[in-house]
Amino acid sequence: MTPQPWRALTLLAALASACEGTSIVGQPSPSGPGGPPVSSVRAGLEETGRAGIDLRTGASPHLGRLVVHGATAYVANSFDGIAAFQLGAGGRVTLTKEERMAPGVPRCTTIALHPASSTLFCAAADRSGPALGETTSPIAAYRVGGPDVFSLRSPSAVRLEAFVAALHVHGDRLLLATFDHGLLQAPISADGSLGAITALPRSGDAVALAGAGDLLAQLDRDAGLRLWRVTPSAIEPEGEAAALDGPPLAVTMDGTTIGVALGSRGAAVYAAAAARPTLLTTLHPPCAAVSIALRGDLAAVGCMDGLYLYAWREDPRHLRGYVPARTASLDLAFAGDALVATDWTDLASLRADPAGESVHALLPRGRYVRPGEDLTVPLVNPGAVPLHVDLTLSPASRSLPSVTLAPGATSTVRIPSALLAQGRETVALQARSREASAGSDGARTVLRVASSDDPAPPIGAAFPSLESERGQAPVTLPLTGRRQVIVFNNDTCVALWPELQDLAWLARHPMEPEGPSVMLVTNDNPDFIAHWRLEALATLVRSDSYTLHEGHFRVDGIPGAWHTEYFVDERGVVREVERVYTGPASPVGGFSALGAP
Repeated sequence: MTPQPWRALTLLAALASACEGTSIVGQPSPSGPGGPPVSSVRAGLEETGRAGIDLRTGASPHLGRLVVHGATAYVANSFDGIAAFQLGAGGRVTLTKEERMAPGVPRCTTIALHPASSTLFCAAADRSGPALGETTSPIAAYRVGGPDVFSLRSPSAVRLEAFVAALHVHGDRLLLATFDHGLLQAPISADGSLGAITALPRSGDAVALAGAGDLLAQLDRDAGLRLWRVTPSAIEPEGEAAALDGPPLAVTMDGTTIGVALGSRGAAVYAAAAARPTLLTTLHPPCAAVSIALRGDLAAVGCMDGLYLYAWREDPRHLRGYVPARTASLDLAFAGDALVATDWTDLASLRADPAGESVHALLPRGRYVRPGEDLTVPLVNPGAVPLHVDLTLSPASRSLPSVTLAPGATSTVRIPSALLAQGRETVALQARSREASAGSDGARTVLRVASSDDPAPPIGAAFPSLESERGQAPVTLPLTGRRQVIVFNNDTCVALWPELQDLAWLARHPMEPEGPSVMLVTNDNPDFIAHWRLEALATLVRSDSYTLHEGHFRVDGIPGAWHTEYFVDERGVVREVERVYTGPASPVGGFSALGAP
């Protein structure tokens, strides 16, 4: 996707002294801050409930893939096992159960439910976790009996020398996408135990699965989108595969309609057909799509930084709804009339309206700047109706002049340095449109000023020299005369896996010949690079890459997953710091700060 030319509208703010203290003056909109709500606009996406895991209990939630059964959502929770949430009336969400991993139990990065035997299967996509060296099974089975009743049934549901990218239950079969080992199947008995595993012939490199009726959709990293016909006695290929224009990150089915998330290339909707899947339309949210859900004419596209809604049959270019994520969203699904989505530590429920509009402004997740400098924050209207946005600085609840944004327009909000907290304290810029409902949180960006003893380089500072260690290919960062994106790797981080796959795809299919170079600072782990097909990414190898990031480059205070990324210009100066991946399609992300499509 090539971003639209965002129209700039600059709001200049200056300081004025008064007996009450310092305030911001500028050119407010006629109704001024806190004006009346605009009630004639219906929100296409509106959050109705949210529940999260309390970090004070010692938990380390990494909520990822989910499966919904009735009024219960089960969520793969990485090293913390599984979490269950009750979906209540009016969009309420309640955390009902956490099942932490016991010794020898595989990590949970993908999940599938067999309702007939009340068995929940959980699998690991990598070689990390307590199970390493203790079991050769990447699959565990849990007994479930409702939103607050489940227990470990088997820590080793099957013996398998492979790692599982995705699980899917189709009738009484468990399907396993096992990367270059292809697509495997095992029968599920009435008590939830698994029979012998067999491989499906010519199933390629399987990374994602979905099914509906007698059809199964598989994402293959080489061939693209494959279909299979499922009968009581066999699973047979259905026609030829359809090539995909983007990294194959997620797939979903609604009847014979198939949705595919393709990272920075957006999402695509296909119709099942005997010869090969037929492309119906493409969707281009201003982000990197990592998940997708379909219900009738609605398509919900999940990005780590937010959720986007389209009435895809009517007009795939018309954004019907947008809600920002608070931390990092990795999966979503329709549950009856609701849309549910993971958000790292939380599960959120949303109301989806196909006749609604996008009513929230788009902001960067945070900005990390040098002390004593004024700060600019881009503010974008990604939707099709004008937004009247009230701006507030917290915790002092100081109002800034309001902004009116035309569809597709950008405003640059300038905040004087005197209004920013110095050191490791943070200030939040809240942007709430009057088109949103009264209880809506709106969009929020955290503003962080580096302290004198903070080792992480802020925006405007030179990126410090970083060299590969002796015995490795000699690399020195920052690169000379090149725009660059510097990513610190953590092999086990589930939020990094889709990002790295997207960046590797972009490296193989550059949007422009002189685009930014992506540099992965990583430990010496060729198996990890091969496992996720990251060979196209340039690497700087350091055995201390994890502690290097934690001690010198991690930026705390800005919400995000584990990692911190640096966008550095030709002169070696940091132009943006991100805590959540937005991709080159974002008008407010790091690629945009480098002037890269």
